[in-house]
Amino acid sequence: MVSALMAISAWVVVGTGGPPQPGYQLVIKPCQSNPTYSAQNWAVASPGKWPAGSWAPEQPNIINTDTGLCVDTQGSFPGWPARAWPCSTSNQPEYWGDRLAAVTSSVWYSLATKGGASSEDESVQLVTNVSEHGTWHQPGAKATGHPTGLVCLTSSMPLGGDWYYPANTVGTWFCDGVAPVQWRIQSNPPRIVSAENESLCLESVPAVPKVPQHPVPTGSNGTNCLSGCSGPPCSTMPFCDSRLSPNVRARDLVSRLSNEEKGLAMLGLGKSDAITQLGLPTMWMFSGEAQHGLVRGCMNGSVCPTSFPSLVGIGATGNKSLFTAIGEAISDEARAWFNILGVTKNANLCVWAPNINLARNFLWGRNEETPGEDPTINGVYGSLFISAMQDGVEAVDWDNASAPLLKTAPTLKHFLAYDVDCTNGHSEGGYFGCAAPGVDRFHFEAIIPSEDYVSYYVPVMAKPISESKPAAIMCAFNTINGTPGCADAMTLTTLARDTYGFDGFVVSDCGGIDFLNQGHYLSTSPAGATSMAIKAGCEVECGTPGPWGPGYYYRDYSADAVAEGLLRQSDVDTALVKKWRTAFRLGIFDKGAPTPWSYLGMEDIHSSKHQALTLSAAEQSMTLLKNKDGILPLNLSKYRKIAILGPAQNITTDMKGGYSGTTVPILSPGAVLAARLGGDRLVWAEGTSRNDTVNIPMAVTAVSAADVDLAIIFVQDTYVGEQADRTDIALQYGQQQLVKAIGAVGKPVVLVIIAGHTLAIEAENEVSDAVLFAFLPSEAGGTAIVNTLLGDSAPSGRLPITLYPRSILFERDPGDMSLRGGPGITYLHYPTNKTVYPFGYGLSYSRFNFAWADAALTSGSSRIDTQSNFTTLVLPQIRVTNIGTVRSAVTINGFIVGVRIPELDSDAPAPPNRELFDFGKVLLSPGESVNVALELPASIVAIGTASGDLMVMPGEYDLALGGLPLLEGAARTTLTVHGPKHAVFSLEELRARHALSLLPK
Repeated sequence: MVSALMAISAWVVVGTGGPPQPGYQLVIKPCQSNPTYSAQNWAVASPGKWPAGSWAPEQPNIINTDTGLCVDTQGSFPGWPARAWPCSTSNQPEYWGDRLAAVTSSVWYSLATKGGASSEDESVQLVTNVSEHGTWHQPGAKATGHPTGLVCLTSSMPLGGDWYYPANTVGTWFCDGVAPVQWRIQSNPPRIVSAENESLCLESVPAVPKVPQHPVPTGSNGTNCLSGCSGPPCSTMPFCDSRLSPNVRARDLVSRLSNEEKGLAMLGLGKSDAITQLGLPTMWMFSGEAQHGLVRGCMNGSVCPTSFPSLVGIGATGNKSLFTAIGEAISDEARAWFNILGVTKNANLCVWAPNINLARNFLWGRNEETPGEDPTINGVYGSLFISAMQDGVEAVDWDNASAPLLKTAPTLKHFLAYDVDCTNGHSEGGYFGCAAPGVDRFHFEAIIPSEDYVSYYVPVMAKPISESKPAAIMCAFNTINGTPGCADAMTLTTLARDTYGFDGFVVSDCGGIDFLNQGHYLSTSPAGATSMAIKAGCEVECGTPGPWGPGYYYRDYSADAVAEGLLRQSDVDTALVKKWRTAFRLGIFDKGAPTPWSYLGMEDIHSSKHQALTLSAAEQSMTLLKNKDGILPLNLSKYRKIAILGPAQNITTDMKGGYSGTTVPILSPGAVLAARLGGDRLVWAEGTSRNDTVNIPMAVTAVSAADVDLAIIFVQDTYVGEQADRTDIALQYGQQQLVKAIGAVGKPVVLVIIAGHTLAIEAENEVSDAVLFAFLPSEAGGTAIVNTLLGDSAPSGRLPITLYPRSILFERDPGDMSLRGGPGITYLHYPTNKTVYPFGYGLSYSRFNFAWADAALTSGSSRIDTQSNFTTLVLPQIRVTNIGTVRSAVTINGFIVGVRIPELDSDAPAPPNRELFDFGKVLLSPGESVNVALELPASIVAIGTASGDLMVMPGEYDLALGGLPLLEGAARTTLTVHGPKHAVFSLEELRARHALSLLPK
């Protein structure tokens, strides 16, 4: 074993001589040749500050890309061990060491250095302490020695994952924000030395590349057809001929793969090795998160993706134009990344978004990832976001060689009825564990009544699929009435493809194929599970390596499934064509060919336009729930000093929510308030760190001071997210007690809630004079909150979720998928008068009038009539007028608020209390008016029956358009439907068509 600390003389001292030379970068070069252990294959892995939940090390690594072992902590929880595996031969762990100790700036760890087989902890020293000659440092360390002698070993692209810099790659090494062009390295030469005395030279060369270039796999003969379609040998192959259709090109490509390679080519996330002959990456084009911004690190250390508010906040905005603008911005940044970096796993054009599952389960940890609990809001968001991400192009017409390119390939998820992760709270035992008696998403059985299946769970997905034709769909882990989502041919094929016209590819959620036989026990073998999923219509697998799961079923068992007669080779080939034709439609193989987005570059990532957009989105999501005596916006002349309390006053990165990329530094609400109002006017006391109460008396003392006239309390929800559901909907105990104690002081209290889920705030609401629900407003959240408090922007959000009382915990089983059980669930069936605040609620700083533009309707003397076989009604316009004194946006919601159906049986499922059918948003100055037209789809008028029919029935339907804070002052009328009842959708007919599809051809 090599000692972790070696003699100082063994290490390199780095300094500079002379003035800085602009325009230079550092290049990695081998210093010596070693036939056993090639020096040029050492690379420094990105240290960075890794985001919680990412599959990436929290410590710096050194990786030998040929013979060494990669090191990864593989988790974001304390105590996770480091694991090592050969970087290029297997993803299975060969050795589990003790958890890596806290790494100082002086020590970088590598678990092995001898041919990839050693299990010893062997360290590599990269730091000297000879300060008079300069010191190597990590970011944040202070310079020692000569000010010009500091060289930081920080990658210019601190992204998540196990990527690395290859040999001879030009890097842009930098120090604490100092531009890399200011640095050059003196000779001697400076070098990085391993414990085996193997070196890398760092040489100063002209800075030709704009950014570091990342490796693209090559085949066994050096071929890379992704970057080489412009020249031999690939250019002579039909799949490189851009004059051919995507289907023809994909079929030719697939025909050139061996059966083993075909299994590898079906991966959507997993090993990134090249598919042997052609140099095609298995994963880079087919996996990347982008729910509310690209989940990536910062390019060159400073150009970071824009982070928009989490989707629950976007749902609160009720702004369709904003839905589109966010999709355009995210896809712009994805294309810009691709234009700069090319085909790498850090520049994916196929992204796993949007998530439009419904926030039915009030304990679900991922509610913040979705626009809300209503099928109309979620469906509209999904449709507009997908259309924007694809630049208005539908993922169909694959036989047309002239079909327009897709800007990106979004993945609609999760199909279908997914809203449980772990009913016992946080998962245990790793990625796939959930402590008893909890049920996790891999074993959860979603038993859905027919009336809810056709009226709630299907329509939310049907709208984006039928209207925008997404490039991909991700199937869900759970079963759907007994059949796992990734093996449900009726859902994936008969419903999505045959009914709604989906023509992209289906990708499994990560582990969804493994658990067909290891969780749902649908199959007794991996080959059987593989064949079931592929035949059901799941073309691509997101595999689960090493300790995270059983592995890659499609890669390892698709050939076995064919050999055993469980699957036809043509089934595999058809699945592969559906995946790879998407790559041709994205233009990935046609390197250098112009696209409509070729102009996008570095300046389009986190541009001033996108920064303004995310601030606007955050401001529009602010939802004012209470405003006693008009205390907001704050009239600062009334308050001598203001107490700033609560743990969320300093919240920064937690405002981003889950699935967020690395961002620019985020300002907390407290920091923005301090900058705006000055430190002398504010009194600071956190009071609690969420659960403790020891400092609450100090907060009470601060508020009780004679010159303190107002208290603003910032509270936050417990972050849960994927793999973990909540066990309670109350604020944590310390925050409850803080609000209670401050409320008892008797001074005005403004409560600001930063959360992505429903919260039971009965007591907190009672003692507060104003309540502002800010959701998870992301990078601009601190500014948006303060702008709202001070009146620089007016709140216009409407709750996209129901705020239940805590009693719901004892009245409803969160695993009950029915909407009508117990007191009912969601605003559709839970009594409005029992809520703390109902779905759709939101106050304004201004006042609005809502009236029919048609005088006859305004007088109430006229009704709207239609026949039962209508598709969509464009309703008469309503005139919205700002009759207040504040320029403000307002959301116009259209609800069905009552029905009278003579033919409805007495034992039929009860119609919803009210149901949203459309919405719009306008910005009006005082005195300004505008006409707004909403549309009423037949699918919303239709009633779900116990037999599974979604039926438009003759009768009367009361409509309310507009109103604040909920329906007060709304324009109202009655729709009369005539004629026989008419089925919009039939579950029985769907089952019949599916049964016919299973008959031998």
